[in-house]
Amino acid sequence: MLEPTGDYLKRRAQQLGLGRAESLEQIQAILDELYPGQARALSLNRQVLRLVTASSSVASELRMNQVELLRRFREAADGEAINNLQIQIRGL
Repeated sequence: MLEPTGDYLKRRAQQLGLGRAESLEQIQAILDELYPGQARALSLNRQVLRLVTASSSVASELRMNQVELLRRFREAADGEAINNLQIQIRGL
């Protein structure tokens, strides 16, 4: 039996990573809520979310809250597999 076209296209887009831009927007909204203007979501590749901040204290907070943040990021990214955070300290 053939799969409905909408389901097929959604599954293929997810396989190809085409929803990442939307996922990053949702993740950035969470970061803006928690750390306004202090953290930026750079990329999401191979289940690793790269974040950047100019503040070592914000980087420490991100690392300390990693478990809860990963849960929130996964929910916001519509089930996108995010297993690790990579946090860099550098200019935004």
